[in-house]
Amino acid sequence: MIGTVIGEQSLPKTEDDYFRDGTLYRVKTTKILRGAIAPTMGIFSENSSGRFPMDLGHEYLSFVYAEDGRLRADNCGNSGLLSRSSRILQQVQKLIKEQRD
Repeated sequence: MIGTVIGEQSLPKTEDDYFRDGTLYRVKTTKILRGAIAPTMGIFSENSSGRFPMDLGHEYLSFVYAEDGRLRADNCGNSGLLSRSSRILQQVQKLIKEQRD
């Protein structure tokens, strides 16, 4: 999906040790590449080495997955600023077109 960050909220660590503290980014969907995605969603980024930091007002290409009841974007994958993701976006669009043909 492609979306613009429209808000952010710091979330403290929960009583359950499994959930770390982090940031919940509110993202407005600009374009859905695959799947069913809400027009606005929350993407969680935990405070760890695997965090996916996002900046307000910036547009991102995000490969989002659900884990532990939260949507996340993998920092080790191909998610990133849309302005730096043209090659990846072209590859995804090519795969989508091939799948339809």
